[in-house]
Amino acid sequence: MNTHLNTHLKTLSKTKKVFYIAALQLVFVRDGDAPEVRHTNVIIETADGCVTREHLTTIQKTGIGRVCSEMGIEPDAVKDLVVLNISSLGLMTPKHFLGETDTANALPA
Repeated sequence: MNTHLNTHLKTLSKTKKVFYIAALQLVFVRDGDAPEVRHTNVIIETADGCVTREHLTTIQKTGIGRVCSEMGIEPDAVKDLVVLNISSLGLMTPKHFLGETDTANALPA
């Protein structure tokens, strides 16, 4: 592998992240009513491509926060949370993920 490309790939590994989307199902109760179910998605990014316990905690807290905000409930109203799926969206820069122009990380010609 040529030196320029090798250096470029090392730089990419420092700037690119692996993005994941987690699909969640939350069950909550309002004022003693029947349980309600709400689905939501949470996006996370990791530097090394691993989803750790810390990431799972972030997914849970973010999902609960989102549902509480959307439904006007307190966190203790959430009675159950199930992570239905976690899917990789790929390795990319944050700008690329957001759909912004990202020419700095294009492979050399």
